[in-house]
Amino acid sequence: MSDEIIKAKKDTLFESIKVGKAIYDAFNAQFTKTYMINGDTILNWEKKFKIVIGKSLSPSEYRDLNSKLSELHHESSFYKATADAVVHAIKKGVATQYKQKFNTIVNEYKSTGLKLPANATLEQMAKIDTDDLDASLIAAEMASQFWVGIIKHLDYDRKIIETSTITLATEAKFAGKN
Repeated sequence: MSDEIIKAKKDTLFESIKVGKAIYDAFNAQFTKTYMINGDTILNWEKKFKIVIGKSLSPSEYRDLNSKLSELHHESSFYKATADAVVHAIKKGVATQYKQKFNTIVNEYKSTGLKLPANATLEQMAKIDTDDLDASLIAAEMASQFWVGIIKHLDYDRKIIETSTITLATEAKFAGKN
């Protein structure tokens, strides 16, 4: 392959990646500002759950941070549990609606004496009317995963605070010996 062909393909590939990135950036900006989870935007949740750990804090500041972190962890754990319950409820509702629609289609064919389509066709016909329910399940799963991410973030912050507190105590102990 000639260098010109390679350069042209590279440029085409890079251009498509740039376009994809621009679409992602625009979508992400709008999504974080407008998509609601538990009544608030992702941007607002970020502000609420963001913990700023300074470089040199006093023991009382570490205690305050730890207390705030504990409150946020409790709150996010509650939202996660609620999101999980919603996921399970929607899954059950989707399955029930799908079965009902599938059975209705089968019964319609049987009652008219028409030959039943293939099972895959029946499944597709039943799924057409449950697409909105599938979308609600995806939204519920997104909320659940959002709270998983928040909890992981808080767990990471807790580890930083614990490590900093231990370091501070060790430094104080050695400073007292000198």
